[in-house]
Amino acid sequence: MRRTALAALCAAASAAGLAACGGGEDSTAVAPARGAATPIVAERGLSWVALPEAYDIKELPGDRVIQGELRNNTGEPVDLRVDQVDVRDTGGKPLRISVRFAQAFGHALYGPGGPPAPLEASRYDQARLGERVTLPSGETQPITLAWREQDGVAADSVKVSGYELELPR
Repeated sequence: MRRTALAALCAAASAAGLAACGGGEDSTAVAPARGAATPIVAERGLSWVALPEAYDIKELPGDRVIQGELRNNTGEPVDLRVDQVDVRDTGGKPLRISVRFAQAFGHALYGPGGPPAPLEASRYDQARLGERVTLPSGETQPITLAWREQDGVAADSVKVSGYELELPR
């Protein structure tokens, strides 16, 4: 399992109050670093329901996991797809990311042949795996993102389906 995906799973377990990472009482592998419950409402476009939780992984410096919830304020349905999410560092360089429109990353539960490539499964499976969902106007959808910052340069922005969103600092 890739370290970023493992870190995301650990963050999801930590957020749920479970002791899934590490094993002792003094295990502090994943801890919420920053975030707020302040509502963020945009007049148009996509916005965070509240500033998302950001997790720093002590054993993996530079790895980041963000969990939040998006609200559609466009007045029409928006097609959310994993291939239309872009995280860039402060220099504008795109970062390699893992993203799911779900509260956490999950196992696809496919057989030995493995799953099809992202966005090549049936539309039902794409929605089930959090790869692609249609978000009706006024509704909300969880999103989980993970990436590794390169050379200590922090992520600066995220675009989801063309809408730029602020990242927690």
